[in-house]
Amino acid sequence: MLLAKMEDATATSALAGFPAKLNSIAAPLRQTFTYDQGKEMSRHQELTAATGVRLYFCDPDSPR
Repeated sequence: MLLAKMEDATATSALAGFPAKLNSIAAPLRQTFTYDQGKEMSRHQELTAATGVRLYFCDPDSPR
């Protein structure tokens, strides 16, 4: 589990907070990142470009 403090729940804050946390982990250990369907990941392509991490989104209403 990885926690990143964000100012608010916006895509700009997510893009400011997550890359530093993800890039602090050795590259072989940070291959994927799973997130919910929140609007704060609307800039997920930029996050992937900044970190090289493949981003996956959870299915809505999962787990059941």
